[in-house]
Amino acid sequence: AEASFLTLSYIYIVKNGFRINFLSVIFKPLIAAIIMGIFIYFFSGLNLILLVICAAIIYVISILALREIDKHNFEMLRNIMRK
Repeated sequence: AEASFLTLSYIYIVKNGFRINFLSVIFKPLIAAIIMGIFIYFFSGLNLILLVICAAIIYVISILALREIDKHNFEMLRNIMRK
């Protein structure tokens, strides 16, 4: 159902003159996910809770290192955290 919704939404957006470059939207998070996956693969013997926490930290560090999050995103996160 989600894939159908995504496809229909994309068709609607393209018909109305907007273009989404999926490669630029997906590339950096995919690289961060691959880095996190490599970490999980090599440290799979750790306690599950510790592994999940460390993997999340690795993912966030990767996203920050790849500069996927900009100043606007940080401000949005701050506003959400204040509420």
